Formats: sequence, C-alpha cells, structure tokens
Amino acid sequence: MRTADFELESNPKVIPSPLAVKAPKPVKLSPAPITRPKVQGFVSVGDLDSRPRLLNRPSTRYPTALLRRGVRSGTVILEVGISMSGRVNVRKVISSSHPELTKMATSFASRARFSVPRKDGEPVNAIYRWPMTLQPPK
Repeated sequence: MRTADFELESNPKVIPSPLAVKAPKPVKLSPAPITRPKVQGFVSVGDLDSRPRLLNRPSTRYPTALLRRGVRSGTVILEVGISMSGRVNVRKVISSSHPELTKMATSFASRARFSVPRKDGEPVNAIYRWPMTLQPPK
C-alpha cells in the first residue's frame, strides 16, 4: 500500500471564512386594488351611486325567421354608453345567441332612455354591459 507524500508550507495561506450574509427582510405586499376597466370619459355602471333605470320600452319586431324556426327566446349582450342625459349609444355587440336578434337588440337599445347616471351626486357618462333576453310578444 502506498501512502501519499505531502509537506506543510512554512507560510500557509489563510483562507477567509465566508462572510455572513443577512437574509433580506420580508417585504409586505398588499394586493393590487381591484379596478374596473376604464373607458375614456365613462364611468362603469358598478361605480355609480345607483344603477340607472330604464325609463321606456321602445317597440321592436321579433324576427319572423326565428319564429318560423320555433325560436322563442334569445340573448344579446351589448356594450352601451349612457350619456349624462340618459341617451344610449351602442358601442359594440358582445354576444348574440342568434344573429337575427342583433338588429332587434341594437334598435331597441338605441331608442331606449335611462335615468341620469350619477357619481358622487353629479351626472356622468356611464358604460354598461347590457344583457337582453328577447322574446316575441305573447
């Protein structure tokens, strides 16, 4: 069996001990506030003092093509702007269960009137996702 030969240095190098590193203090993170999407110049209906009330029900015609096919109900969701005077401006169609109902819904919405939307007591323009269930008259 062979043994290793070694010599000690007369001036051994001193190896510094590792530096003590302090762990960083934990940072308290608070969750970001929940914000509704903002549309320039509009306040979300959820941020108003109260939800605007529909003041009229414009007449519309249920599509005869749907009646012939036996479709007695459908849903359309619109994004509308409600002005400070309660007038409605259809901004876009979010969804429609039947394409034939889109024209009926946009016609109804564009002639509808709401109570004045208010934030902190002041009239404002509001943005609203308006779900509509449309049916023929009974």
